[in-house]
Amino acid sequence: MSMNPVDPASAGFRHAGEGGESEQASGERALARVVAEVLGSRGEGVALPGGADRAAWDAVRYLRPALELLSDLRGGGRLAWDGLVHRRLRLVPPPAGQAGTTAQPQLATTWRGGWGLTQATATAGGWQATVWLARRDGPHCLPQEPPPARTAPSEARSSRPELVVRDEDVRAWARASGDDNRIHLEPGAGRRIGLTARDGVVAHGMLLVALSLALVPAREGLDVRLLAPLAVDGAAGLWSRGGDLYGADGLVLRRRS
Repeated sequence: MSMNPVDPASAGFRHAGEGGESEQASGERALARVVAEVLGSRGEGVALPGGADRAAWDAVRYLRPALELLSDLRGGGRLAWDGLVHRRLRLVPPPAGQAGTTAQPQLATTWRGGWGLTQATATAGGWQATVWLARRDGPHCLPQEPPPARTAPSEARSSRPELVVRDEDVRAWARASGDDNRIHLEPGAGRRIGLTARDGVVAHGMLLVALSLALVPAREGLDVRLLAPLAVDGAAGLWSRGGDLYGADGLVLRRRS
């Protein structure tokens, strides 16, 4: 059974604004427009039965608990935002007996190999959202996990990307989400702190997650690991395999649900 919190009667941009619109709904609509714009670049072999607008809206609505958590973290002053890198996202039903909504995100930070990893958890809307955010502290490379395959699919070397993310898409997501981390706005900022060897801006992890969900909807929660930054220097191609996303250099996002 699908656990997607989208109400089918409200899906699609044409319904989102009827009868007035909250600030949250307006923000979600702006985020969905960014996702739909990227989906509009898709190759002929990428099918979206309900269309790009519907797929984008469903993806953003599914991510609402995580988007709210990240917004709370940015606005709460508990974390310095510049230089943080999104490493993982998990959405699951809350443990039995836990309150439906938590007052404040619960934070825990550990340090290893020159990187601080902050885990933040909050419950809202029937979901427990947990994000892991990393910060560099010293001359170390981004800690890598051992995924089964980091190489790009053969199509990445011989065919048109399935999706194309442009730097203007990254800027549009930054405006719509309020995520003004300089690695998303200043070309080369990610390279200067050792996140990537490429110039350009770094695409938001949540933008990549939304694209993955738009292509392959989740059904029973979500567990996503962001394995490598996607540097966008003008434009960057993506290929999808079962919800996983590859850039030209290899696997950038791995889905487990």
